[in-house]
Amino acid sequence: MFSTATYIYKSHLKDLTRPKNLVLWTLASAGLLFLCLMILNVKSGSAPDSYTYGRLYEQMLVRYMAFCSAVVTCSVISAEIEQRTVVYMLSRSIPRPIHLLMRSLASSTFVSLLGIILVFGISILVFPSNPIGANPWLLRDCVGIVLGCFAYGAIFLLITLLLNRALMYCLLFTFGWETLVPNMPGDIYYMSILSHVRGFVAHPEPSRMAGQSVIGSMQKAFSDTYLVPPNIALMSLIAVITGFTLFSMWHFKRNEFTAREDAE
Repeated sequence: MFSTATYIYKSHLKDLTRPKNLVLWTLASAGLLFLCLMILNVKSGSAPDSYTYGRLYEQMLVRYMAFCSAVVTCSVISAEIEQRTVVYMLSRSIPRPIHLLMRSLASSTFVSLLGIILVFGISILVFPSNPIGANPWLLRDCVGIVLGCFAYGAIFLLITLLLNRALMYCLLFTFGWETLVPNMPGDIYYMSILSHVRGFVAHPEPSRMAGQSVIGSMQKAFSDTYLVPPNIALMSLIAVITGFTLFSMWHFKRNEFTAREDAE
């Protein structure tokens, strides 16, 4: 059982790291770093590097990794259903929940590794003279991006099992829900993965770095309200990863999955 599960994990990871896929993801990631470089070139000279780095990490990198997770997670099962190959995939002797789990782990692993590389890339752009020593958040940011990638992957996995055209809904969640909800009043921001990643990494807040200007006062009035405590953020991310993954495994075992006639 273990050897078969390991084979499925390695096989799916190998599919994700085919040269064609790597070239596409490399170009997309290079585009993100280039955009970050352009933002650095036009940023205010008074903004500390630590604040700029935190904003690039939270506003650019985390959202980009959510997009990557949406695309890659759809290859776990949704693509198999739409391409009408799911019957052959499920014909193997390994239990279906384990099959789903291994493919999901491989997808999240791939996205997490890409995220870690980009964390270092952004750190190099912001702290070119000493990207490791001058960035005290580097290790925590790597852990945060891994937690975020696995959390997004767990949510998107369930979406692919429940809905047709899952990629569209995953992208709506990424660019709609994750853009609006973190900035809403009350406690609804707790329902955003971005809010919890932001709370876990605990970068310097705008209110602490913006000074006493009018803009700084406005940032102070709003930013402190929406920061999730780091311990709650960590527990919430782990709960999302565990809960959504287990529910997806249960749902995948309980229901029959055949090629969708409306896939074309």
